[in-house]
Amino acid sequence: MTAAQSEISQLKDRYAQYQKQLNLKQITKLTVDTIEYGVLNAVGDKATGDVTVTLCAVNQGNQDDDIQLAGAELTDFDGNVYSIINDINIGNPKAGCSAPIRTDIPIKIYITFKKVAVGARIANLHTQEIAHHKGFSTNAYIDFRDINIEWK
Repeated sequence: MTAAQSEISQLKDRYAQYQKQLNLKQITKLTVDTIEYGVLNAVGDKATGDVTVTLCAVNQGNQDDDIQLAGAELTDFDGNVYSIINDINIGNPKAGCSAPIRTDIPIKIYITFKKVAVGARIANLHTQEIAHHKGFSTNAYIDFRDINIEWK
């Protein structure tokens, strides 16, 4: 009897997760100050558990700017939170966390999270403070919802 109850409980949990996945409110593009950000992809490495979220940033303003991210968090559907400070690279995968961003020229941002639960399919991304020519702003951050993670 307890085995059947356990199986029913697991099926209910799985059904609730499927319902949640079907009711996604995916946010993969937004603008902060004059810079438009978009999610290009999120790729997980099955061997290491690393997940790299690749964003694209385009300066829509009238002048060139500098950009720097202070850190980021990835939260999966199970509520696991993965925080980073140093694994943000702007321009190429090894460039560092700050770079110039020219007007109307797209630039990639690579954010890598270590030891993410392999199999996590959907996650939310939140960056901490973003710095521009005005300095760090606690009101400037990126919040993407329901990003699909592709595991390879």
